[in-house]
Amino acid sequence: MGQISRNEFGSIVVNDQVLTNMIIDEMLDMSDSIILCNKKGKIIKHKPTPFIEPDYHDAVIITDTIKENSIKLYVIVVFGKSISSVADELFERIGAIYDSLLHKKPDVVKFRVRGMKTAAGVVKREIEVQHSYE
Repeated sequence: MGQISRNEFGSIVVNDQVLTNMIIDEMLDMSDSIILCNKKGKIIKHKPTPFIEPDYHDAVIITDTIKENSIKLYVIVVFGKSISSVADELFERIGAIYDSLLHKKPDVVKFRVRGMKTAAGVVKREIEVQHSYE
């Protein structure tokens, strides 16, 4: 699928895969605060590589239909980091991605915390922070 952006100069279609890669790149930049995981809470990688691998795509789900335009992010937060401040930073980064592409921002972004990374391991959590763009 792709998302269409129209203005006075014409139209452009941005593939959802491109948006997913851009969001993953921003999430990897925050590796001191979050660890990418799948929707079941399994850590995808301990040390991110400079290249975005297909495994990372389990951490970001973009839904772009007539009824819904949303993004779901699955992460594990590092112990000692504020979930709300990490979520706010990520929401700002996603907004900046859409602004740079001149796209309409998603209706809702859901930041789903599946666990907390502690010195002893990962403690399971089920926390969701939701953000709506206006």
